[in-house]
Amino acid sequence: MNRSQHTNPSIRQGIGQGTGQGVAGEGGNFPSPPPFTVEHLAAAAAFVRYAVASARAVFTTSNPKLSKLARFIADAGPAGRGRTEISQQHFQGNEKAADITAWLDQLAADDVITKTFQRPEGRKGGRATEIYVANEHYELTNNAPDQDKR
Repeated sequence: MNRSQHTNPSIRQGIGQGTGQGVAGEGGNFPSPPPFTVEHLAAAAAFVRYAVASARAVFTTSNPKLSKLARFIADAGPAGRGRTEISQQHFQGNEKAADITAWLDQLAADDVITKTFQRPEGRKGGRATEIYVANEHYELTNNAPDQDKR
């Protein structure tokens, strides 16, 4: 039924006053909401990262070494940390490789970090370097405008 066919004159008049582009459909009197922008999405992504980190902090019962290792990796940002960097800078070479592997595997199993591989630049072949990236950086696109503001 269009507005001219409606039987109630006050409704017909109210419908007729709309712009036809509002939220209520044809003849609605509500203005359309403004469009979302990249800044809105970046703010939403930052909020999601904050909420996820808060939930992990509240609901995770982990040992302090795991928490410190996760923070060390997260502090590197989207670039992550290499295995050698973790062993030498974070642990100052004072932990066994098997223990570090176990902790990294635990963080990966808990979905706190993601293990990636990076090929050597400028050379053919060569062994790929293990890179560990905090999921707060890995899950979200690295192209988000707020990623470089940490």
